[in-house]
Amino acid sequence: MIRPIPNHSESNPSPLRNEYEDSLKCLELIEKRLGTVMERENDLKLAQEIAHRLSNIQMLLAIRSGGISDPTL
Repeated sequence: MIRPIPNHSESNPSPLRNEYEDSLKCLELIEKRLGTVMERENDLKLAQEIAHRLSNIQMLLAIRSGGISDPTL
């Protein structure tokens, strides 16, 4: 599961961090529904897209904070 990442370097959250937090909340709501009603393939596809987006945002935030470096960016 993707977890919120700590915000040590910014006193005001960046738009990217805000998008991450909003997407994470949306994913958590979908996960709750999937736990009870697995018949909606659309919800599953949406959850996968959001998880992929969260992973990308998390990587970008880690690079910005100096947590990792990516020579391709």
